[in-house]
Amino acid sequence: MPRILRVQLFFIVLALIIGACQPKPEAIPLPTAEPLPTIGIPLPTATVPAIPTATFVPNPTPVPCSQPGTFYEDEYPSPYQEYEPKFNIYLPPCYAENTDMRYPLLILLHGSYGDYRTWGVLGLAKQMDALIAQGMPPFIVAMPTIPYAEDLGRVLNTTALGEELLGYLDTHYRTLPEVKYRALGGLSYGALWTLRLNDEIPGTWGKLGLHSTAMSAVETNLLAANIALRMPDVLPKIWVDCGRNDEYVGACIDTDILLSQHKIRHEFKLNNGNHMLPYWEKELPNYLLWYAKGWDNAQEKAAE
Repeated sequence: MPRILRVQLFFIVLALIIGACQPKPEAIPLPTAEPLPTIGIPLPTATVPAIPTATFVPNPTPVPCSQPGTFYEDEYPSPYQEYEPKFNIYLPPCYAENTDMRYPLLILLHGSYGDYRTWGVLGLAKQMDALIAQGMPPFIVAMPTIPYAEDLGRVLNTTALGEELLGYLDTHYRTLPEVKYRALGGLSYGALWTLRLNDEIPGTWGKLGLHSTAMSAVETNLLAANIALRMPDVLPKIWVDCGRNDEYVGACIDTDILLSQHKIRHEFKLNNGNHMLPYWEKELPNYLLWYAKGWDNAQEKAAE
């Protein structure tokens, strides 16, 4: 080996020996992070909003109205051509505006010499407007002609008034379907047909008004017995009235007695008057107020 190489090798080995003998440098510790200062105002805690519970929304109420009701003539379709199936109808104030409202229904029948115009002559529209303005619940009133006044027309009258007319009213006017919101009444011979129609289609009306009834005791007894037998749990409310000077006052009193004998609760009124239009005109407000009893919440029921 040349001398110069030996010298270089000597210095390389010497450097390695010296490097191995030097002490290792100590690790320099890293500075630790100082804690962040706290804020004096506490942070709000997160809250889960409560799920809203269903709340009762009041049913719509009739639009306040000062205008009068509507009274006009209508006609329902019927296959019977022997008579004109006309009727007058009264609609409460703002009936057209209160489109969400349904109303109780009262059907009033005339006497033996009358027709669908009888109750209008007695001032029904005027009385309805006045009583509703004073707080009476609003309802619809239909006043048809009794197609066949004679006894042989019982089946035909039942079909015409109990099916065709009632069906037409339910489809063309906003009536309430519940029995408690339906009433049927009549004066004189119309009172007779009120009981007869109730007998033919029981459970249709919640109220029956017998105004100056001229029915025989025999038929009254039979119809009263049928009411007690067919509807012992849900009897219709019944009103009976007549004038003391009524030529048929005996039939009226017999009706009161026979209904009591069959344990049928009813109201009986013996008033001053006779069997004439002035008597029914005078008593008409009392009739309407009686029919309206229990119909105070009819509008709420309609919206349910």
